[in-house]
Amino acid sequence: MKILFPFVGDHVGGSHIASLLLIKNLTKPEFEPVIVLHQDGLLARHLEQNHVEFTILPPSSSLTNFLNEQKIDIVHTNDWRMHYKWIFPAFFAKRAKHIWHQHSQSSSWRLAVLSFFTDKALTVSRYCKDTFPPFFKDKAEIVYNPFEIKALDNKNTLIRKELGLNEDTKIIGFVGNLTHQKRPDFFIDLARHVHSHPKNKHDFHFVLIGEKRSPLYEELDERIKNYKLENYIHFLGPKFPVEPYVSELDVLIAPAQNEGLGRAPIEAMLHETPVIASNDGGHKEIIQHGKTGFLIEKNDLEGFSQAVFEIINNPEKTEKIVKQAKDDAVNSFSAQTHSQHLKKIYQSLHSK
Repeated sequence: MKILFPFVGDHVGGSHIASLLLIKNLTKPEFEPVIVLHQDGLLARHLEQNHVEFTILPPSSSLTNFLNEQKIDIVHTNDWRMHYKWIFPAFFAKRAKHIWHQHSQSSSWRLAVLSFFTDKALTVSRYCKDTFPPFFKDKAEIVYNPFEIKALDNKNTLIRKELGLNEDTKIIGFVGNLTHQKRPDFFIDLARHVHSHPKNKHDFHFVLIGEKRSPLYEELDERIKNYKLENYIHFLGPKFPVEPYVSELDVLIAPAQNEGLGRAPIEAMLHETPVIASNDGGHKEIIQHGKTGFLIEKNDLEGFSQAVFEIINNPEKTEKIVKQAKDDAVNSFSAQTHSQHLKKIYQSLHSK
């Protein structure tokens, strides 16, 4: 069974990482994954570094002809641009079935209309599914994103070496590309709040890991200068693999709103990094407040700050929280569980 995974190729995000983990766990000869990109760029470099085969399609390619010539059985798209580009070629191809994998919430009427042209819809959380319009919701099935559970050196010092920080420095982190939905601006405001808080007795540094997208990056940089925190807030850019950096953090802040599920909090939980997340979106399906992390109302700077101090100042309680968080994440988000779920979906579609 040949399964096509098409991507634009201009960035690397959570859906790409999830797809590559799935591809890694698809067993041959029953499943033959095919990766195509529509342009050279960051994703191509990432695939090359990980020795993953791919093809860059010329702009003039007929997608329906490509599907027919390659005898593709299933087209599995993972973002809006690819959904729109491939749904109709798959519909008109001789044998290809289409899977629309929706990684974010949406109530757009377009989903209701396009649901008639796709064979299966997948989504990453109950939160996302509950926002879908009729017809599309009827075709949607929840499949949690996969995570590869890696053994890491517990004494990672990558951030400290890069920034010249000592062992006593507390590192508070944000992981995600710089977009308004991820709310890095809130993280900058939180850094200021914690830094100037009467309870602050520590040397805190704040790091942002992710693609520096304009114009938001420039706006954030200007805000940091206005706060006079240039020596305490650091943009590290994208990091691959990100897990060693996440494991070094003393706290991960996940302030995003309308997040379908969120990879960074789960990666942190798997590596016993305590998480403070906005009480919004799919975060509520990942974290049990006070047991596996902290859920704080999304605009509550003081609430986030108090949670930071509680984590830092109560190591015994924090140790219990991160151990329980890891157990929960391992049980719910393993790559093996994800791939078995998708294999059954592929087989069911292929047999129709």
